[in-house]
Parts: sequence; C-alpha cells; structure tokens
Amino acid sequence: MREIYKLNFLLIVFIIFLSKGADGNQDLYSSLSLKKILQSNHSQNMGFIGVRSNAPIIESLSKTYKIDYIANTVEEFSNGNTFVRLSMNVEDKNIVLFIPAKLNSNELMETLLKAFTLKKLGANSVTIFSEGQLGMADLVDLEKSVNIEPWLESAGVDFLANQYKQRKIFNHKRIFKTKPSLNAVVFGIFHPELVKDYAQKSGLEVVASLSKQNISGRKIKFIAPSTEPVNTSFFKNLLVAQRLQNLGAASIEFITPYLPYARSDKVDQDGVSVAGKLVASLIEMSGATSAIFVRAHAPQSEGFFSIPTKNYSGRNTINDYLRSLSVDMVVSPDAGFQKDATLYADELRIPLVVINKQRDPLTAQSKIVGISGPDVKGKNLVIIDDETSSGGTLGKAAGYLTSLGANKVYAVVTHLTGNARAALDSPALEEVVVTNTMPIWARHPKLRVLDISEELSGKENKSRTKLSCQKIFQND
Repeated sequence: MREIYKLNFLLIVFIIFLSKGADGNQDLYSSLSLKKILQSNHSQNMGFIGVRSNAPIIESLSKTYKIDYIANTVEEFSNGNTFVRLSMNVEDKNIVLFIPAKLNSNELMETLLKAFTLKKLGANSVTIFSEGQLGMADLVDLEKSVNIEPWLESAGVDFLANQYKQRKIFNHKRIFKTKPSLNAVVFGIFHPELVKDYAQKSGLEVVASLSKQNISGRKIKFIAPSTEPVNTSFFKNLLVAQRLQNLGAASIEFITPYLPYARSDKVDQDGVSVAGKLVASLIEMSGATSAIFVRAHAPQSEGFFSIPTKNYSGRNTINDYLRSLSVDMVVSPDAGFQKDATLYADELRIPLVVINKQRDPLTAQSKIVGISGPDVKGKNLVIIDDETSSGGTLGKAAGYLTSLGANKVYAVVTHLTGNARAALDSPALEEVVVTNTMPIWARHPKLRVLDISEELSGKENKSRTKLSCQKIFQND
C-alpha cells in the first residue's frame, strides 16, 4: 500500500512538470506542498507575495485561492541598491513569498528585503515557496559554495517550501570568535589596486588564492568593496567570507569601504524597512568577526552591527589634498550635509557656505534658492558630499556658485557610485575629486582619484594621534 501511495505521489509530481507551459508556474504553485500550507495551522489570515518576475502569476493565484495579495513596489536606484515598499498592512498575517528556484542577485536582494520588511511590519510568519532547490543563477563560478539559507534566516524567514515538502528553516546562527592566529594576510577579488595598496601600507602579505594552507589559522583582512552590479558583488563577497570561515580563518575583518545600503538607515515612509540593518546581519552571518567601512551615510550604521566596527571618515586623505589647492571656503550642497561639511571647514580652518534649497510641492524637485554664509565672489570653493552617481547635484551647485562670482569651484566626494558625467562635463567645475573606496571605471581629465588605503590600514590615524599628543606635551 505504501508503494502505491509513493507511486501516486511521484506520478503527480511528474505530471506537474510535464504540464509546465505558458501556465506552468500556476500549475507548480498548485502542488501538494502549497495545499498543505493552506491547510496548516498558520494558514489563517494568509497573504501571498512574489518577486517581479512572477508577480502577475502570484496575483492571479491569490484570486484563485481567495487570499490577500500583498501589493508592493520594487526598483533599483542609480547606485544599484534595491528599494522595496509594501502597500498593505501585513500585521499578524502569515505570508507566503513565492520565488524562482534559481535567483539572480537582484531577485535575491528583493527576496531578502521583502521578507525582512514583512517581519518588521508585524507579519506573524514568512514562508518561502520555490520551484525547487534554491540556488543562484548569476554566481555560477561559486555555485558549489552557495548556501543562501543563512541569509534567509537573517531576513526573518520562518519556513522553506517547494513542490515536494515544507520545513522550518534551520538555525544557522553562530557566534564567530576570534582565535589565536598566525600572521595576518590580505585577500580580495573586486579591487586589486586597493588590495595591493592596502597590503603595502599595512606591511602584510597578499594571498592570491583560497586554500586551507593559505587561510587556516590566519587573521584575514578581507577587502570586500562594492562594485557594479552592486547586489552581485555584495553576495559574492558574502560567499567568499563563508569560504574563508570554512577554511579555518582565525578571524575575518570585512573591509567594505563603501558600505552597501547605508543610505537606508531609517524608516522614512510607510511600508519600508531599514535595509542597512539587514546588510549588517548578512555580513555577520557570513562569518565576519569585525567590519571596517569609510564614511557610512549615517553614524547609526555602526549601531546595526553587533561585531566590532570602525567607520573611517576619509577626511584625513581628502583634507591633505585640499590644502594643496588653497581653497578659501567649504560648501555644503544642502542643509542635510551641513554637519559633515562643518568638520571639513573646521579642520581646514576656513569658512563654511551652505546652499539653500526649496522643494517644489507639485514636482517634488528641489531648486537652489540662495546660500547661507559669507560672500563667494572671487573665492576658490570646494563642494563636499559623501557620494555621487550622476554628478547632477554637484554640477548644478557649481553652476550656481559661479553665477554668484566664484573664482574656481572644485567638487569632492568620498564615494563615486556612477560615472559623475554631469559633474565632469560641467564647465563650472575645475576638478572632481573622489577616493578609491570603489573601483573607478570612469576616465576624464577632470577626475582626480585619491588613495584611501593608508587611512583604511589605520596607520595614518595612529601617526596623527602620536603627532597630536606630541603637540599637547610641547604646549605643556
């Protein structure tokens, strides 16, 4: 009798696969496992949601089963970050999130953000329902080492299901403690120049390949920068961190100069979550024992981590160069960056100018309406911001300042996340200065790239502290 039931089950599964065509996914999502979910205890007050590639099918499925469909908005910003917003109250709901078995990096980040947001907005449970065994479609070179289940756990997923079965997600939470180690070494794959410069500044050896002989028992300085496409490079870095842990690294210092999703540091509208917190959890879950980044968008980013962190400002590297330009004033591009711009102005001992903007209530576009601070006529100015993609804000600000009679205008950003074409092509700008926190693909005679590796290694900060102490004792 048991063999007959088993044969019938296999026959049903085989028919499901044969029937996949234009409506194949619809048939798949009508499988036995989904029916078990609908009949289970946590099926009360249920909601369905999908990812962009299957949204029409899941919306239709929700109508078939007369279950709420969770309306949502998803898009990628110009810096490559994925944005998710839910448009429905999910409090106390049991949500089924339908995803493809083979995800690309954007789909995986969308999945994690949706699960994370659902739980943050009060969902009782989140079940991931896939077409088969989960894996990555665009990380083929690392396919054997891909295990996304710990990341799903970090995002708050409770259950995993496919057309065969449903189960509670495994508990992957581990505390990685620093062990006694051999000499520290440096490793990285996405930014060879920064890896080389960092190793030279810190006096450490670069490990060319991942092997137990190279990694076991060593303290690893893992240079893990973001690069385009952002989600792909981020997940690849997480997978490398997992491998380093599995190869027996004594500790892993996750050095990500540009911290992904740092701009998502607060809930500023209904239906969203703090993606920066999710990213911190993913880094920790992948084996990092400490983290270093440069000029995170907001100081609270450090609070998202439970492991030790260092958030270098990048100001030492930038101000050293600005002194050579003999600029007269620092300009903040808006009131929001004024606090940071003040630090630059104070260290350079020059005045601060703030550009005042007003938002049009009809178009939601902001326009420059004036400046606060001293007269800029005949002065050499530097506009400072934390990051730029298109360079549009910098170009417009420079044009306005030259219209007020400014002599020369420079622009400085810590992170270049795009090509800054609007700034580089602006006749009002003398030069656009960036640091190499990310690989710089843009080439332009106006573009100046500063090396951040000495500040990242911590040596520059130690030498400056020593000099400051010497001055204090000399003054005494």
